[in-house]
Amino acid sequence: MSRITQLLFDNPVSEAKGLWSGSDVSELTFRSWDRLRATAGRVAAGLAEAGVVPGDSVAILAGPADNVAVAIQAIWMRGAVFTMLHQPTPRMNLETWLADTRAVIEMLGARLVVAGEPFTDSVRDLDLGASIAVIEELAERTE
Repeated sequence: MSRITQLLFDNPVSEAKGLWSGSDVSELTFRSWDRLRATAGRVAAGLAEAGVVPGDSVAILAGPADNVAVAIQAIWMRGAVFTMLHQPTPRMNLETWLADTRAVIEMLGARLVVAGEPFTDSVRDLDLGASIAVIEELAERTE
C-alpha cells in the first residue's frame, strides 16, 4: 500500500458521513464511510484469496457508487491499481463493447475484473480475457 493510501486508511472515518447510492432516487440508500471501509477490507481479503498482489492491474465494472467506492478502496488496500471499464449502454452494439473491453483488459494486463451490479449476471459467462470476481461475493468469502 502506498504511504498516502496507508494514511487514508489509518485515520478514523465518520459514521455520520458517507455516500448516498442507488440506481434512481426511489432506491437511494446511505452507507457511512466507516461501513464502506469495513466492506472494502473484506473485499480486499477476498481479492487476496483471488491472487491479487501489489502492483497488479484490476478492472472494475460496477454501477452504483457504493460498489465502486468499495472496489476502489479494496484494490488500493491490496496495493494494486484499478481502471474503470466503459459500461455498456442499451444503444451500444454489445459485440463491439465486448471486443473493446477485451482489448482494454489485455492492454492493461488486468488479471481480474471486479464486477458489481447491474453487471454481475451479464458478465459471468463472458470471456473477457481475465477472471471475474463479484464484489458482493468477495465480501462474503471472509465474513
